[in-house]
Amino acid sequence: MSIEWLTCQPRHWPRYGDGNWLVMGKSPKKNCDGHRMNIKGMAEAVRKTVEAPKKGIDYAMTEIAKKQYPGLIETYASKEIKWTNGDILADAVIRGEMALFVAWLMEHNKRLAYVGPRHFEELPRQIKGVYHLRMGKDCWKDTDMVVDMLRGWAHQLDVVLFAASFLTCCAVYALHEAFEGKWLLDIGSSFDPLCGAFSRAYHHPKKRMDGKSWPEVYGY
Repeated sequence: MSIEWLTCQPRHWPRYGDGNWLVMGKSPKKNCDGHRMNIKGMAEAVRKTVEAPKKGIDYAMTEIAKKQYPGLIETYASKEIKWTNGDILADAVIRGEMALFVAWLMEHNKRLAYVGPRHFEELPRQIKGVYHLRMGKDCWKDTDMVVDMLRGWAHQLDVVLFAASFLTCCAVYALHEAFEGKWLLDIGSSFDPLCGAFSRAYHHPKKRMDGKSWPEVYGY
């Protein structure tokens, strides 16, 4: 699976990383971005998205989750789910091949929205979109508000990109019907370096092995 697969037709693509499974298991910890995993009602809401999967959602799982939490996956995920590759964009960042995704977004910039952190305000204007719902820590608590707002804007949008931790899978699940024929994509931290936010170890410029600058990685 590749960026071409992700963009060739409308997809609803929520990613389930290690944190999602820890949430379902009611971990008392926080994830690497500081979001709590034990907010009241969150475990049940996240579990529902995989216990009662919706047809037409391209459920994605990261490799680290497969390796670390097979027991939780076996416990909570429906056997009906055919998992897709949840590392498509992270791998593209590592390989320095995000330009194709950015070029695709440029085509949809006037019908594009983001649900993500404040630093997305630093995105280049060519892919800044028309709406940005700013999310902070523990943003899962804002799921209902985000879903209601996006439903109201559905007729104006073709693409919604999420970088909103555990809110993402619940929002994609809730919006699946309203956004039929459109893209709901979980981009995780893949745009952080483009905004000058190096939130993962492999985002650090000195970690790049291909010699590319971050603007080159994203096609700027």
